Amino acid sequence: MRCPCGSGLNLERCCGPYIEGEAQPPTAEALMRARFSAYVLHRPVFIYNTWQNPPDDLETLARDIDHVQFTHLEILQTEGGQETDSTGRVAFIAHWKKGHKQGELRENSRFEKHCDIWSYVDGQPLTTAQLAQRKPIAREGELFTAPIKALPKPGRNDLCPCGSGVKYKKCCGR
Repeated sequence: MRCPCGSGLNLERCCGPYIEGEAQPPTAEALMRARFSAYVLHRPVFIYNTWQNPPDDLETLARDIDHVQFTHLEILQTEGGQETDSTGRVAFIAHWKKGHKQGELRENSRFEKHCDIWSYVDGQPLTTAQLAQRKPIAREGELFTAPIKALPKPGRNDLCPCGSGVKYKKCCGR
């Protein structure tokens, strides 16, 4: 399966390891792409766990993303957010459908990195200047690649990295 983020790569070689908790996105853009893919794949736990100040209720988030179908992503601009940075911004347009309606989520997202883990902080609407530059930096046919860094496998009695709050052996380690 092709990765929903538009990289042109298969999901397991792109955002899949991040969504499954097998690796951490090395850049703010890689996290942005993985979060978009999680919305497409209806994976609210990943979205919730990568949000610095998530909504109070995971169930509401899950219900909300089940009602919208995200179709494709345009990354317009990145600022900072590289492996050696602690902050970054990613300007993007996420296209969606809901029933017979179509629309775009246009946002300049802010990301922060703590202990080598990127998280989504918040977003502002795109400026007119950013929209005028509507030339995606990763266009169809051009591959986005971010190195996948494997995480150490959790021990049987460690909490599961999926965020369930259950021991690994009783959750994803089964």
